[in-house]
Amino acid sequence: MQRTLALCLMLVAAAMLATASKAGAQILLVTGEYQVVDLDQSKNRIGVALIESKPGVRQNWVYVKLETEVVQRHQKDGWIKDEMLKPEQIWSALHKGDKIKVQGGRGWDGSITAKSIWF
Repeated sequence: MQRTLALCLMLVAAAMLATASKAGAQILLVTGEYQVVDLDQSKNRIGVALIESKPGVRQNWVYVKLETEVVQRHQKDGWIKDEMLKPEQIWSALHKGDKIKVQGGRGWDGSITAKSIWF
């Protein structure tokens, strides 16, 4: 009986260790509105600041991946048109001072990997 109990406890401990080592890089989902402070195309990242706190000072990096969905909204004469962009097109369409909405995951270092960006 004791041998079976010990074996079960070891199996449970091994299962817990195996699942703990497979932790993902993203620990928290993020959705927020930011102001663009810096564009770093060479590292595929956008420097952002929260609009309500020091909007001119970079507070975080948003990383743009090949899988990132990018949507640019155009408004004219009461009409709204959403245009899907390729992630590499964001660098010519986005400018410092623009406001963006980001949905993605926050990594261990606090950076954000964007799943989608709207502006």
